[in-house]
Amino acid sequence: MESIEKIKSTYSRIAEEAQQESNKIQQAIYHTGSLRLLLFVAGIAGIIYFRTESWTILAGIALVTLLPFILLIKYHNRLFRRKDYQEKRAEVNRQELAALDYDTSCFDAGEEFVDPAHLYAYDLDVFGTHSLFQYVNRTCTEPGKRLLANWLGQHLEKKEDILERQAAVRELAPELQFRQLPHPRHAAQRHSSRRNRTESMGGKPRRIPQE
Repeated sequence: MESIEKIKSTYSRIAEEAQQESNKIQQAIYHTGSLRLLLFVAGIAGIIYFRTESWTILAGIALVTLLPFILLIKYHNRLFRRKDYQEKRAEVNRQELAALDYDTSCFDAGEEFVDPAHLYAYDLDVFGTHSLFQYVNRTCTEPGKRLLANWLGQHLEKKEDILERQAAVRELAPELQFRQLPHPRHAAQRHSSRRNRTESMGGKPRRIPQE
């Protein structure tokens, strides 16, 4: 198992790389926006200036200026999506750094699962602020959150089931890059090899959101 310092170093490196990439994309967004504006102004000015000429000249001006303008709009939108992804990537790793310092305030604490009548969960602070649930919870959907709460609130009783889940955790725990992949098509390369392990933990493989 990796040391805490090495884990912190990894999260810090990823967060820094993501922030640097976000800054680069921001510069590209600025330059692309400026070029879009230049093309648009040039196209409109050209059409106005040559408005008395034949339609072929006007069509040529529109083709040379407005078509690249439209293509740049699509490229501009892709840049914004890439920037949003990198910002979220940086945020996720900063949250993990905070969690290593026992600041889990950014994660759902599962307050709705607190049950004073539960056999052990209430006494052991399994749910609620600064609970075990809040420390391990990285779910992205309501069904995922409820599944995790169900695992913590209804412990396994058979030894083989416990060992199988522990094996699944050991296999998935070091796969940081796999957990942070941005797109399902990238995850597909490893999806099949980990499907059985994930299902053995009592749930279905999580679909990674698209960029």
